[in-house]
Formats: sequence, structure tokens, C-alpha cells
Amino acid sequence: MINKIKEILKSNNDIYAWEIRQVESDSEQLFLIKNYIENKRNVKTNEYFVTVYHKHIVDNKEYLGYSVVCIENSDINIKEKIDNALKIATYSNNIPYELYNGGGVYNSKDSKSIKIEKDKSGLLFEYYNKFMELKNEIKPARFSSLELFATLHNIVYLNSKGIDVSEIRTSFEMDSVLLSGDGNKDMEYHNYKKVVFPEMFDFEGELKKSSKYATDSLKAVLPKSGEYPVIFMEEPLEVLFNPLVFQTSGRAFFQKQSLLETGKDVIDNAEGDKITVISNANVKNGLNSIKFDRDGFPIENFTIIENGIFKKRWNSIKYAQYIDGEHTGEFANTEIKEGIVSMDEFNKDEGIVYYIMSFSSFYPDPISGTFGGEIRHGYEISANGIKPIRGGSVAGSIKESFKDITLSKERTLRGSYFGPKAIKFRKLNISGD
Repeated sequence: MINKIKEILKSNNDIYAWEIRQVESDSEQLFLIKNYIENKRNVKTNEYFVTVYHKHIVDNKEYLGYSVVCIENSDINIKEKIDNALKIATYSNNIPYELYNGGGVYNSKDSKSIKIEKDKSGLLFEYYNKFMELKNEIKPARFSSLELFATLHNIVYLNSKGIDVSEIRTSFEMDSVLLSGDGNKDMEYHNYKKVVFPEMFDFEGELKKSSKYATDSLKAVLPKSGEYPVIFMEEPLEVLFNPLVFQTSGRAFFQKQSLLETGKDVIDNAEGDKITVISNANVKNGLNSIKFDRDGFPIENFTIIENGIFKKRWNSIKYAQYIDGEHTGEFANTEIKEGIVSMDEFNKDEGIVYYIMSFSSFYPDPISGTFGGEIRHGYEISANGIKPIRGGSVAGSIKESFKDITLSKERTLRGSYFGPKAIKFRKLNISGD
């Protein structure tokens, strides 16, 4: 199929350039309701995402248009789909740029689990057995639902400049909901995890933690209103640094949305730990430890912020040409260098400290850097002991709140985040009781 698509593209002289991204997936999926298997299925997909480019003149100015079309193996009207995509591309007026034409070295990444490759179905039932063994250990919580996916992905990228590269990746997903209560008053905890290697995933630990959080939520209280030391752990860490990643991109600079200058401090008058941010494509079990980016460019590590100083912008092939900058490739896993203080010392000499494990929704604004959300699960720690908290909200901003932070020396990997296990803000605004 890929050769057929390629020949159709090459035969059309009106197409200036093209890309083909084939995504073939073979997924075993297991669905449980309470303790019973509701469904087990195998899902195979094979899709070709074709991008066609067209150069044209508008008012004596040259533009590059493009359009993307998805083609499946069952399609019989491939040429018609590509012709329609080309028509759409003629109405798209972008600044011209050239596709990646090679020159880099592709290094293989450790992105494939042998257990998934050999026996996806057997792996799911291995985890199902572990799940059943935990029924008594999670009491008084109980299982509501569990979904397990083990997937083998084959990614192929080709373009009209001669790039032809492929990679096999795996993923293992767990989506669980646990309940705790007497049936009249129940609290739930939803836990979703996605990893590359299931053998590196603490399945039992995650479910036991979920049972504790669900049970603790039964006696949760609102936090106090005011400014307090706040420590982010677990879920918030996965997206907390996204605004800094965006702000250091060539895209943000080109679109005049970047508030940062290279060679300058990313946080003015910082008193706490200075941040180092690295794009790391080689993190074992990192979701973005990939061989090549969406432009077919080989991905390697680079540092964008070092000890609080904005070192350089990162750029896709498009924005590297737009701003005449270095072509680094797309951003991979977000690595944050750890601090020197242990989490054991985070509560020292403090009155009330709030630990936040999850929000109902948490998406820091990529341009302003402001962040906030309703607390889904956390703890208040004081001289009076430990209280679970739920409800209320936390608000802050990278520009102000990052001026006095402490990064733990303990590290964690969560999805594509690899960095301190806990981040302490000296003061954040909390709205509660």
C-alpha cells in the first residue's frame, strides 16, 4: 500500500512535496467491570497519514500550502483522496520551507518491550491475575473497573526528499477506577497510566495507592484559604513545565508569543532552586524516547534552560527555517534536573503544608504561564497531623511562583516527565473553606 501511495504522489506534477506517515498498531485489550471480564478484544489498525504540499503565487508572492489526508488499507479511491487534498492545499498560504532531506544519524532507541512483542494476550492475563490477587489487600476499597491495553506500534516515515525511516514501539496502558465507601456514600479514584515497558510498571503499587486515595477521600476536608507552602507531586508534574517548553520554541518566537530572551534568566529575581530543562530522547521507559520526530529528523538530547538561564531555542524543520535558527528537532521527554534537598526535609519548620497529588483538571497556560485547578486529592500536614483534602483550588504562575521553589533530590518518571519527585512552592494561593 505504501508503495502504491508513493507512486500516485510521484506521478502528480502539481504536488511540490509530500510526506507519508504510516502508523500500524496491533493491540490486545482487556475490559473488566468490578472483578469480572466484560470483554477482551484484538484491535488492528493500519493508517497512512499523507501530507501534500503545493507552491503557488498570490499577489506576486510565493506561498506553500499543505493538506493532510488519512488513507486506510481498505480505501479504493486513493488517487481521489490525494487529488482533493491537493485542491485544499492550493488555498493554504504559508511561508515556504523545505522538508528534511537527511544528513543526520539515526540512533536506535530502547522503545520496545519484548513481553508485548511476544505475547500481548498472555501479558494481559498475567496482570489480570495480579489484579484478582489484590481484592483483599485493597479493602475497604473495591474495584469498579479496569482496562488494560498492550499495543505494538510500527511507525514508518517517508518524504519526497528521500527520507525513509521506521521504528517499532510498544505501549502498555492501565485505566482503573476504585471505589471506597458503604454504597450510600462512595468516593472514587481514577488512575490512568501509560508506559513503554510493563515490566517497569508498579501495577500493584498503583492500585494500592488508588485504594488509599479513594478511602482517604471519604474523610477529606476543604483546605484553608490563604497563602501556604504547597508541594506538587504525581499528576501535576506531568504538565507543570509545558509553558517553559513552549516559550523556548521557535514557534512561540515566530508567532511573537514567547516572553523569554536567550541568555537571560527565565525567572526574574529567583531565590530558590534554579531550573535546568533538557529534551531527553533516551529516557528508559519515557513515552517520548523516540528515534525520529514527525519530520523524520533523528532525535537526540539538547538543553534549553541551564541553571535558570535560557540557553537556546528548539525548532522543528519548519520553524528553524522561519527564524533562521538551529534545527534541533521536536521536543522529546521533559527532563528537569533534581535539587539537593530530600523530601523528608520539605515539612521542616513549616506550620501548614499542602501536598497536591491530582487536580480535577490542570493545564498551565502556555503563553502566560499561569496555572491552577480544583484539588482532586491531596493532604494537609501540620502539627495536628495529616488530613486528606479535596475541593478548593490552587493558583499560581511560573513567572511569580517559580521564584522560590525547592526541587527534591528524589526523582520520578511519569509519562514524558523525568525529574524531581516533588516540587515545593514557598507560597501559593489556596481557595478553600
